[in-house]
Amino acid sequence: MRKCFRHLFAVCCAAWPFIAVGAEGTGPVKQVAKVDSEPLAEIREFEVRVDNKPRGKHRLTIKTDGDELRADIKTDVKVDVVVYVYEFKSRGIEVWRDGRLVDSDHKCEDGGKKRAFLLKTDGEAQRASFNGQTV
Repeated sequence: MRKCFRHLFAVCCAAWPFIAVGAEGTGPVKQVAKVDSEPLAEIREFEVRVDNKPRGKHRLTIKTDGDELRADIKTDVKVDVVVYVYEFKSRGIEVWRDGRLVDSDHKCEDGGKKRAFLLKTDGEAQRASFNGQTV
């Protein structure tokens, strides 16, 4: 099971090397002001580039409400070479409370293979599953 868990991070975060090496921000970080009971939001958008060509987008929306932080993550990458098309899609939601990850729900499709990771916290105990199987 430990191997599956490590594999999840290798696969579901496969776009990060593209982002870290070849991403350019599409503009400044957008700050969305707090309105009434809506939490403060920060949006970070990146253009994913491969061989210096735009190949996708990565968007991270962070909402802060008191001691709780919610991160919505969306990544879409498509590399279309003459005889091969590679697509990576990832969607995730993370909830952090007092600096601790308490809930996480990530789904990705990497070259046609679908994977899912789920983490739930109940008090001090955390349960994690990969593709529906407890790890």
